[in-house]
Amino acid sequence: MNLKPVQKSSERGNDPASRILGKETPVPGYSCHQQGRLAGFIGSLSPMTSNVMSRLTGVYRYPQISYGVMNRPFNDRIEFPFFYRTVLNGYAQNQGLIQLLNFFGWNWVGILTSDDESDQRDSEELKREIIRSGNCVAFVETVPMVFFLAGAVSEQKMRAAADNLSKSLAKVVIIYSSINLLASLFCSYQHFRNIKGKMWFISVAISYLINFNRPGMNPACEPLSGSLAFTIAKEQIPGFKDFLHSIHPSIFPEPSFLQLLWKEAFNCDPLSNLSKCTGKETLSNIPHLILDLDNSQFTHSMYISVYVFAHALHNMYLVKSQHGGDLKMEFQPWQLNQYIKVVRFKTPGGREIFFDDKGNVPVYYDIPPHSVCSESCTPGYRKIALPEKPVCCFDCVPCSEGEFSNTTDAENCMKCPEDHWPNENQNECLQRAIIFLSYDDLLGAVLASIAIIFSLISALVLGIFIKFRDTPLVKANNRDLSYILLFSLMLTFLCSLVFIGHAGRVTCLLRQAAFAIIFTIAVSSVLAKTVTVVIAFSATKPSSKLSKWVGTRISSYLVLLCSSGEIVICILWLLISPPFPEYDTKTETGQMILQCNEGSTIAFYSVIGYIGFLTFLSFIVAFLVRKLPDSFNEAQHITFSMLVFCSVWVSFIPAYLSTKGKYMVAVEIFAILASSAGLLGCIFIPKCYIILVRPDLNTRKHLTGKQHLTKSK
Repeated sequence: MNLKPVQKSSERGNDPASRILGKETPVPGYSCHQQGRLAGFIGSLSPMTSNVMSRLTGVYRYPQISYGVMNRPFNDRIEFPFFYRTVLNGYAQNQGLIQLLNFFGWNWVGILTSDDESDQRDSEELKREIIRSGNCVAFVETVPMVFFLAGAVSEQKMRAAADNLSKSLAKVVIIYSSINLLASLFCSYQHFRNIKGKMWFISVAISYLINFNRPGMNPACEPLSGSLAFTIAKEQIPGFKDFLHSIHPSIFPEPSFLQLLWKEAFNCDPLSNLSKCTGKETLSNIPHLILDLDNSQFTHSMYISVYVFAHALHNMYLVKSQHGGDLKMEFQPWQLNQYIKVVRFKTPGGREIFFDDKGNVPVYYDIPPHSVCSESCTPGYRKIALPEKPVCCFDCVPCSEGEFSNTTDAENCMKCPEDHWPNENQNECLQRAIIFLSYDDLLGAVLASIAIIFSLISALVLGIFIKFRDTPLVKANNRDLSYILLFSLMLTFLCSLVFIGHAGRVTCLLRQAAFAIIFTIAVSSVLAKTVTVVIAFSATKPSSKLSKWVGTRISSYLVLLCSSGEIVICILWLLISPPFPEYDTKTETGQMILQCNEGSTIAFYSVIGYIGFLTFLSFIVAFLVRKLPDSFNEAQHITFSMLVFCSVWVSFIPAYLSTKGKYMVAVEIFAILASSAGLLGCIFIPKCYIILVRPDLNTRKHLTGKQHLTKSK
C-alpha cells in the first residue's frame, strides 16, 4: 500500500470486511491506494471456511476458487454465484462410486460418516442414490466428532458404532465424510482397529490423508491398508518438484512453516545463530514416508486454480486491448467473474479445464491401489512378452514404421491403408500428403519459365528464317529442313510443360510418346541436314555418283523414314504396356508421390535409345565431314550440337535412375531443355548473327568461297 500526503483524508471503514479487502484505518494527512488490484480468492480445504468466505466476498462480487471443498451445497448458483472449484464435487463422486459398486457386484454396503451436519446431509443423499441404482444400504453409522474429548457418552457411541460395523453382514463400508478427523479413527481408536474382514472405501475428501501407494505404511493405520478410494487425479507440475528441492527457510524474509519443518526433519533451526544446520539440508533429503512430494493431491488443484485466474485475466485484457481500451489494472470484480465462467485451457498433461453451469470442472478420478506387473501400453505401442515371465509382465514397444495401434495394451499393431500414414504418436492414421512437381513449386515454376522462354526464342528464330527465306544463307542451309527443325524444337520445349502438374491417365499416355515423336523429328532433321551437307560436298567432285541426288527431296524422305521408326515403337508401347499414373508410397515417409509409371521399361528405354541412335549417327557423319571448306561450315555446327546433345543424355541416364519422385521428373525436363537448347544455340544462333548483325556475309560469293579465291589471287 502506498501513502501520499493530501490536504484532507477521507474516512475508511475498520470492519473485518474492510480489512479482508485491503482497506485499513487511514493515516491522518494521507490517502491510501493499493499497489495492485485484488482479483479474487483461492479457497481452502475447509467447507466451513469456504462457506463464510464465499458469502462475505460474494457481497463484493469477488470470485472464489476452491481447490479442496467438494460439498454439494456449493453447487447452488443462487446462493454461491461467484464460487468455483477445481476439485470434483460430491455428485460426481457418488456416480463414480455407484459405477464401481455395480462393477464388482457389491449390492449390500454400509456407510460410516460423522455427526457433522454437512456429512449427514451428503450421506443421506448417497444412500438415496445407491438405492435408486438398485443396490441396498445395510446401515448408516454416525461417529461423534467430540470423541477426542473425554466423555462417557462419546465413548459409548464410539463403541456402539464399532460393534455395529463388526457385526454387520456388509463386507463393504464406505467412509464418507469431509471431516479430516474421521480418517484418524482407524489410527487411534482400538475398537475400529480390531474390525476384520471389511473392505473400506474412502471418500475423496479424506483420502489425501492416507498414501495408499506408500510401502511400509504406518502400522497404526494398518486397518486401512488395502482399502479403495477415489483420489483426485494428479498431474506433474512442470518445474514444481525442482523448485521444492531448491527452497530453504533462509530465502524467506520472515519465519515460515519451513523453519518448523527443518526442526522436525533435520533437528536444527536454520534461522538461529546457534544453528546446527549444515546448509545442505533440502526437502529432497526427507524420506517419502514423512514428506512425499510426488503424491500431494490438492497441490495440482491449487495449481489449476492459479492458472484459471491467470487465463481469465489474460482473456479480459486481450479483449480490452482489441477494443482500444486502457490497459491499466482497473476492473470490477464482477467483470473478471464473467471471464472465469468461460475460461478454457489444457494442462501440460492434456487435461481440459473449464467450468460447467454449477462452477465444477470435468470429472477425473484416480482409484488406488495400483498393482500391476507392467504398466499398460498406450496407443501407439504394442505388448511383447518377456521370457520366463508371467503373462502379466510385458514390455511396450513402439509400433513399426507404417503401423499404428489405437487401443490400450494392443497385442499387435495394424497397418494403415495405402493412402494413409500413422501420425507422430502412431495412434491413428492420417491422410498422406500428395507430392508431385507442380507449378506452385519453385523448381516447377523455374523449369516451366525456361521452357516457355526457349519456345518463344525458337518461334522468333523461325520468324527470322521465314522473313529472310530468300537470302543466300537460308537457302544454302536447306530452309525446309530448318523450318521443320525449328518448329519441332518449339514443340519440344512446350512438351516439357506436360511433365509438370498433376499426372492423370491422359497426361501419362501422351507426355513420353509426344516428346519422343517430336524430338525424333528434330533429330531426324539434324541427320538430314548432315546428309545433305555430305551429298552437296561430294557432288562437287568429278565423276561423283551423288550428283544425281542433289536437288531431290531426299532430306524430307529421310526425316519421314527416321520419324516413322519412333512412331512405330510408341504405338506398340501404348498398345501393349502403356504408362499410367500411380502413387509411390515407399520413397517418402508419410507422403505419396504422384508419378507416371512408364509401363514397359523396355519400351521406355527403346524410345530413348532410338533417339540416341539417330543422334550418334548424326554425330559420326558430321564429325567425318567437319573439315569441309568454310562454305560448308554447317557440319561443324552440327558436330558441336550433337556433342552437347550426347553429353546431356549420357548424364541423364544415371541421374534419372538415382532420383525419385518429382526430382526424377525434373531431371528429365532438364535433359529435354538442355539438349533442345543445345541444338537451337549451336545450329541457329551463328546464322541469326550473320542475318541480323553481319548482312555483308550473307552473300552468295561468301557462301561459295569465290570471294576468298579472288582475294587469294
